[in-house]
Amino acid sequence: METTEESYNALLNRLYGLQRAGIKYTLENIQQLLSYIGNPHQQLPSIHLAGTNGKGSTANILAAILREAGYKTGLYTSPHLINFTERIRVNGTEITPEAVTQFMELIQPAIDEVKPSFFEVTTAMAFWELARQEVDIAVIETGLGGRLDSTNVITPLISVITPIGLDHSDYLGDTLELVAAEKAGIIKTGIPCITSNRDAGVLKVFQKKCKDNHSSFRNIFDYIEYRILSEELDGSHFHYWTNTNPEPESHFLSLAGVHQVENALLAIGTLNMLSDKVQVSFKAISDGLASVNWPGRLDLFHRDPEVIIDVSHNSEGIARTIAFLKEKIEPEHTTTVLLLQQGKPYQDIVRQLSEISSDAVLVDMPLGKPVPAEQLMSEFSRYNVSGSSIHSIAELQQKINDSVKTGTWLIIGSHYLAGEVYNCLHLS
Repeated sequence: METTEESYNALLNRLYGLQRAGIKYTLENIQQLLSYIGNPHQQLPSIHLAGTNGKGSTANILAAILREAGYKTGLYTSPHLINFTERIRVNGTEITPEAVTQFMELIQPAIDEVKPSFFEVTTAMAFWELARQEVDIAVIETGLGGRLDSTNVITPLISVITPIGLDHSDYLGDTLELVAAEKAGIIKTGIPCITSNRDAGVLKVFQKKCKDNHSSFRNIFDYIEYRILSEELDGSHFHYWTNTNPEPESHFLSLAGVHQVENALLAIGTLNMLSDKVQVSFKAISDGLASVNWPGRLDLFHRDPEVIIDVSHNSEGIARTIAFLKEKIEPEHTTTVLLLQQGKPYQDIVRQLSEISSDAVLVDMPLGKPVPAEQLMSEFSRYNVSGSSIHSIAELQQKINDSVKTGTWLIIGSHYLAGEVYNCLHLS
């Protein structure tokens, strides 16, 4: 059956409609879906990533290096910014609308029976497509948590856990240790685990889980040291060395911020732990780091005026963004454009953003389930930051075009907002 734009959009609307099923915090549905299509996940050599911050960046860095090393590499990440097809990629190429249509026609009887959520169906689609494409290795990012995340049906080559913070506390717990325990659920018996966490309580959770599962464990900060040589919005030059190889290796990473360098080191450490299964040269690492592209992460979208897009949306992520920007922008000439989803610690986020904001523009648009703009505006006023609201990206475009060209606009707080901006903001 031919896939037209109209039929594809209707199909996507049906798929998005499954979001109303909510989060099914169990593996039963995904197991039923995968069984219906022949358990394609069992064919996939994979790297599995969980964490609060940085897992998407680390996944993309891993995929970029593996591609440069000559491996046919699958990548599954979420959420998308503009197009649904961004979630599932092979060697950087997104799944086609025709493949999405084919899968949905195949899986529809199981959807009718199981009543799965949006993420469960999308995860099944990812495993189906990556197995169908016969990838050499698949880099798989969890959606929420780890232990009962829909991706946690795989037995990977290695489990990777990025920094832990407090996010989705209503599902994952309200302490770092509780969140860590959920993320540690991706650790499988006998499968190595690597992390980039510094919190002693979090590390204790991972160490115990690995000991119980007879899994080797490594924290990159125990054996890798690094130094930033230079950092700008277009990326960072750095070098690193290990306790077994004290000769520094120098690289350029095309993602901004010290936190991204640490994500890169986690990716390199992951591949080092897999050196008996995956062969990656210095050139593949260097070329992969220099070429990785991950929109919405301290992305310099426009110059004159400077427009930066960042999808940080929890306290720890915002703190990393601000730490970088304090060295690069003038707070007295910075306007922050903000949209946050309900459940986020908006008071703490506004407090942090007030440190680098002269003005705030609060987005009053039906994107997800946002915190009301007037609520955010009231919070900014506590820090003497003046606020206004907009109801469309066209209004934002007019504000930026009318602004002083030497100022900075920071668009932050939500994948929903970033997607709308990438899709609709056209600056002169």
